[in-house]
Amino acid sequence: MSHAPRGWPLVARNVVGMGVPGMSPERRTPMSRFPVAGLLLALFALNAHAETFTVTRTDDPVPNGCAPNDCSLREAVQAALNASPTVAHVVHLPGGAHTITRGTLPAIDRLLRIQGVGMTAIDLDSDDETLLEVIGPNGHLTIARLGLDSTDDSNFNYIVTVGEGAQLSMREVYVGSGLHAAPGSAVDIRDSELSRRFRSSGTLLIQDSAFFLLEQLPVPAGPAPTAVLRRVHVDRAFNPGLYPNGVHVDQGEVLIEGSTLTGVYVRLEGDQP
Repeated sequence: MSHAPRGWPLVARNVVGMGVPGMSPERRTPMSRFPVAGLLLALFALNAHAETFTVTRTDDPVPNGCAPNDCSLREAVQAALNASPTVAHVVHLPGGAHTITRGTLPAIDRLLRIQGVGMTAIDLDSDDETLLEVIGPNGHLTIARLGLDSTDDSNFNYIVTVGEGAQLSMREVYVGSGLHAAPGSAVDIRDSELSRRFRSSGTLLIQDSAFFLLEQLPVPAGPAPTAVLRRVHVDRAFNPGLYPNGVHVDQGEVLIEGSTLTGVYVRLEGDQP
């Protein structure tokens, strides 16, 4: 597998963790006012806790449950999705090269975090066009501290797709293949490197990261797409063979703050202010 060079200079390297949105303490209703409801909620909280499913093998066998010492990534993701849907379970990936050979992993339709040990410490390769699919309205996937790639080196491959109403967060992730976000999606990427094209029709934030190409596509109906690019490095060196449109806007608004564009330019066309 060939990667574009990793380690582009990023403005900030502090990883911002993702928590499950909750109600602030000052707005919570004292349980003493509703003793029965409070008791039920307390019992539910005891039974609904986040679990960690650790991947212990790097291949992709026929799924047969996630055993403590025999659990593939596919099996870990499925086990996490089968657990309580009200909390964000964690799939933990140890270091090394993990290869997915049985197509797209189970669709993410709830809170889930896939956690590695470092952007350059884990290579997660897929022989399929799409490795991870996040679907709405409740799918919310956080990917942290690992590398994603595909054996298909096409710039039109989407190793992660985010459906309408779904959410994706990335922290310290290297992506060697494309990303696609549908209308109505929300994507938050920080401290990461994207070496292939990213097509977005939803709400997007890229911060303290480096990437090659963002294409903001038009939406037939509904809110226009928006993007905030904050302290990013857009660099053609990721893929010098393609046209130098670092940011290509067909519709909507793009705000660029404190960023550097190297060998690329911003192209505006279609329906945008």
